[in-house]
Amino acid sequence: MKTPPWVVLGALLFWGWQAGAIVFAALMGIALESSRLVKARWEFTSKEYNRIWDLCGLLFLGAALYCFATRDSENLVVTLLNALNFDDRDEVVYTANVSLLFFQWWPMIFFPFAMAQAYGARDRHPVGTFFYFVRRKERLAGIEPKGGFNISYIYLAICLFGASASEHGQGGFYLGFAIMAGWALWHLRPHRFRWPVWGSLILAVSWFGYEGHKGLHRLQGHLESGVMQWVTRWMNREVDPNKSYTRIGRIGDMKLSGKILMRVKPLQGPVPGLIRDSAYSIFHRQHWNAGKDREFSSAFPEEDTTTWTLEAEQQRTNSIRISAYLNRGKGILTLPAGTWQLADLFVGELNRNRYGVVQIVQGPGLVQYQARFGAIATPGLASIVDDEGRVEDLGLPRDEQEVIDRVARLLRLDERKNEREKLAVIAQFFARDFECSTYQEMGSADLPDGVTPLSYFLETSKKGHCEFYGTAATLLLRRAGIPARYANGYSVHEATDDDGGEFVVRERHGHAWAIYWSQDEQRWIDFDTTPASWREAEEEAHKPPFEAVSDFFNRIKFAVSSWWWGSRDGRFQQYLAGAVVLLVAFLFWRLLRGRGRKKGGGEVLAPAAVVAWPGMDSAFYEIEKRLETAGLMRYEGETFGEWLRRLQGGASGLDIAFKSGAITGML
Repeated sequence: MKTPPWVVLGALLFWGWQAGAIVFAALMGIALESSRLVKARWEFTSKEYNRIWDLCGLLFLGAALYCFATRDSENLVVTLLNALNFDDRDEVVYTANVSLLFFQWWPMIFFPFAMAQAYGARDRHPVGTFFYFVRRKERLAGIEPKGGFNISYIYLAICLFGASASEHGQGGFYLGFAIMAGWALWHLRPHRFRWPVWGSLILAVSWFGYEGHKGLHRLQGHLESGVMQWVTRWMNREVDPNKSYTRIGRIGDMKLSGKILMRVKPLQGPVPGLIRDSAYSIFHRQHWNAGKDREFSSAFPEEDTTTWTLEAEQQRTNSIRISAYLNRGKGILTLPAGTWQLADLFVGELNRNRYGVVQIVQGPGLVQYQARFGAIATPGLASIVDDEGRVEDLGLPRDEQEVIDRVARLLRLDERKNEREKLAVIAQFFARDFECSTYQEMGSADLPDGVTPLSYFLETSKKGHCEFYGTAATLLLRRAGIPARYANGYSVHEATDDDGGEFVVRERHGHAWAIYWSQDEQRWIDFDTTPASWREAEEEAHKPPFEAVSDFFNRIKFAVSSWWWGSRDGRFQQYLAGAVVLLVAFLFWRLLRGRGRKKGGGEVLAPAAVVAWPGMDSAFYEIEKRLETAGLMRYEGETFGEWLRRLQGGASGLDIAFKSGAITGML
């Protein structure tokens, strides 16, 4: 091995500490470093080294396929490594991110070749060993591979790279990474510099690197915010019913535009303050996922084909009319809590899942539908129970368990007698000391080890946007024994006129909150703990100066879209499509009729003049033509040189050509 003694062992232990595979890391490191004590070496041939590397390649491909195939189910390798982990932390091991998990396995994947080099007689390997096509080219050309390089430093880099593919606090990782890099580079330092000078330079570079890393992380937060805002606008906020990415733990301002996404008009009763499009039950670090029964099932319309009944009919009900755009005829409907029927909804296919999410699969570009809602029981949408009898909507993530327990003890949730008391004390907790802020100064990388963005929000900053409040309220409700979910949707509060005849919902009105399952009423109820001041703060911070102008053009767009998609039977679109077909046919007929027309006076248009390119008047082309007449033509694909040599080989053919006068006339 070319690396300094014990460096590879240290790198593997560092990787095992970060990835939670400390037992495997120690065994692998000891096996590699023991090669310095063992003098015997195996005489591997080039073919054997090639096969060992091919084995690593197959392991690489197999690990990638396995991670992809088990992304939504239990990973047996992860379970094994967790069982062999001796760390006391609640969650030290593997991230739920499949790509990071795959990168963490690299030190194990390439370990066989590192062992072959450590205990083999050859410490340098040609390029063909690692690239099949180079190897094949050398074999076909009969070239004996020469030279090569030692992979010990490359394997060291693989160990450090695998250690970086984790979701732990960045402070401890960066310090360990700097120590390992300095240790490895110590033996490669120029000896003309004294060690204090070299060490000071390493410390300075490490400090600048750490500060630059934090700056890049902040820049990444700002770029992600801008990119996500752009993608949101471009996709017209297409909702993912399976996953919701939050900005929890990201630095920067949550900026949303004033673009109008939908219009809401009351028909019977008041307009609800919140309308929901999606709900989720599993939280991991920065995103919420839908759980077990997230698959959609088809809903069927009534006889009029525009009324869709989702729940049992209710006698006393409110109703609103919602107008919203669809992206290429597909999208998630935004509905009030307790919606039991949709009317005037002309779509081809409508689906629904157990999270209450309603999805249009085939529809027009603009839908205008009536949502009828009320305090209706929905036993079919009750909390989901997994195969082991655990309630899905009571689960708490392990990395947030401690802070939720501390807050629960502070609020004495276990002493509360009923659901109403628990809801009241949680609502008072957020209303007492917390405030709303769309800007976050601290990101995940800036927090101490063991402190999550949510715990920092609950116990230190007490400032955040709706995603913090919705997530924290959901987990506290679960800790109190109340099934709860995280919901996304919009706040409806901006009226276009004084009498409240119509409300507009803008992109910046997007909101997140908690919903809980009431055992008494057998339905999901909204539970919003975000301070009410967030609406005014959002308007002041993100209202553009020329919003009235954009609203005017949006009104025109909405009027045109309503007229375009207003016919429920589609006759207007059919007539317009027929007119377009007739227009295209007429233009095509005019094009054909115009071909070969005569210019006024009856004279046919003169043909285009033939361009005389330089060299076209050469006598060579005339000789070639005469030879073809004599039967001495040039074969297809035959070069001029091959043609002339063939003619020279057949002198009798040339004599015939001269006698027949095929060439004499030219001479």
